[in-house]
Amino acid sequence: WVASAIAGVPVSTPQGTLFGVAPEAKLIILKVLSDKGSGSMAGVVAGMDDALVAAMRYACLGGGKRVRAALVLATYELAGGTVRERALQVGCAMEMIHAYSLIQDDTPCMDNDTLRRGKPTTHVPFGEAMALMASDGVQTLAYEVLAEGRTHPDGAVRLDIIKLFAQASGARGMVAGQVVDMAHETAPATGVDALRVMHMLKTGL
Repeated sequence: WVASAIAGVPVSTPQGTLFGVAPEAKLIILKVLSDKGSGSMAGVVAGMDDALVAAMRYACLGGGKRVRAALVLATYELAGGTVRERALQVGCAMEMIHAYSLIQDDTPCMDNDTLRRGKPTTHVPFGEAMALMASDGVQTLAYEVLAEGRTHPDGAVRLDIIKLFAQASGARGMVAGQVVDMAHETAPATGVDALRVMHMLKTGL
């Protein structure tokens, strides 16, 4: 919707995209984190520790508008994409990357937040160690989703997507932004440019 509004191209209505995609993205994540799913995911989850799966589900399936998945879908449609499932796979992976980063951001060693979206943060009911393991599980599961054939039939395209995700969320992107953010707790940023750099890194731009 944002992309279509800027470009002046009628892709999807705000209500249809922003609010319609949230349940779909949540459903895909639910299938991935359910032993009732299908394919290799189900086999992986079935062999995982129940507490780990519970913590991953807790972090991924709570509240939130899932705007990132909506923006992925809108951009895909704006570019002429017609296979909605592909965009939802990528949007789902992006939401999982976001969820893993929030788990870590809330832990006592970082922001030490105990509430998010009106409920206790993941480390409160599950403990800090399990929360960190859940964040690792959610992050790597995002790349497993991207690697699936349903994301795109061309393996080279899937590799490009995985590379872009890694660059935007890794040490040259979101992780670097979090490091800058933590540094500013003891040495506050001065000026708009410093804040802009931090925000660009944290959002993977």
